[in-house]
Amino acid sequence: MLMMIWERLLTLAFACPGCVLAAGRALFGLGAAMLLLGFRVDRMLTRLAARTGAEAAGLIDAWPSWLRVLVPDSAAGLVVAVLFVVIGLVLSRTGRWAQRLAV
Repeated sequence: MLMMIWERLLTLAFACPGCVLAAGRALFGLGAAMLLLGFRVDRMLTRLAARTGAEAAGLIDAWPSWLRVLVPDSAAGLVVAVLFVVIGLVLSRTGRWAQRLAV
């Protein structure tokens, strides 16, 4: 199964290396943004909760749902963000490799 996925990825990379490179950069950027948001928001909510006496979980519930999805607040969320970064790196390296071979 994994070999079939790898073969399809390589076929796509040779057919359209720019698309694979763009997808890799987008996934890497999304994962990095999620990691940075997770660390910054955690610190910000801890400080804000200490000042106001409110709970941090109650403060994050006031945010829009699309922003709460991007903020990893558990170990599983951090694992997903790291997986986005790693998959993005693999895709971007594969796209660059295919661009060099296609020339």
